[in-house]
Amino acid sequence: MEKEVRDIIIPIRVSLNEREEINKRARIVNRPLSTFIRENSLGYDIREKPDRKLIIELIKEMRNATIVINNLGREAHNIGFIDENVLVREKDHIKELIKRIKKELL
Repeated sequence: MEKEVRDIIIPIRVSLNEREEINKRARIVNRPLSTFIRENSLGYDIREKPDRKLIIELIKEMRNATIVINNLGREAHNIGFIDENVLVREKDHIKELIKRIKKELL
């Protein structure tokens, strides 16, 4: 896919306060100023991405939770306390949640 050539300049007038606010918002969402203005003008959904380290830490905790669920489920199944299908369904639900978090937040 070829990169679209952007060679047309659209000058706009803003006040000093407006420029500072636009720059601040562009930094918050980690976009260059021109990209931020273009995406905002075209109606893109521009959201601040959460802290990457926090998301990775949460995913690790969720994976640890699946390990604990597996171990508890194995023990519960051995004593006839739980239906294995319920356990597998919950484990798959957590795995799907991890995938969704990675896709949407990282």
